[in-house]
Amino acid sequence: MIVTKSSASAMPHIEAGNLSLVYDTPSGQVCALEDVSFGIEASEFLCIVGPSGCGKSSLLNIIAGFLAPTGGEIRIGGEPVTDAASTAASCSRISPSSSPGARRWETSPSASR
Repeated sequence: MIVTKSSASAMPHIEAGNLSLVYDTPSGQVCALEDVSFGIEASEFLCIVGPSGCGKSSLLNIIAGFLAPTGGEIRIGGEPVTDAASTAASCSRISPSSSPGARRWETSPSASR
């Protein structure tokens, strides 16, 4: 998996710093992420692509607070992500209920067909 960023600012909204994740399996340790760092600005759109097994879901689970990294840190709005509750608190201002039209598909007349 490759994550790149063309420009950086003083404080990104979502920031990953030197993330690593190692799974312990019966066959030994498996490195899912190694030294991943990036910043995402508010309103910025980021796609994470890569082959099966490269760590995409592991990265998203760490950002969401569902998994703890074995190294490094995630920050949202400058606050460290320690668990899913801290992520929910950091993201509450961008929830669908606070974004008019964000869930338009649920209320569209064509959605019931």
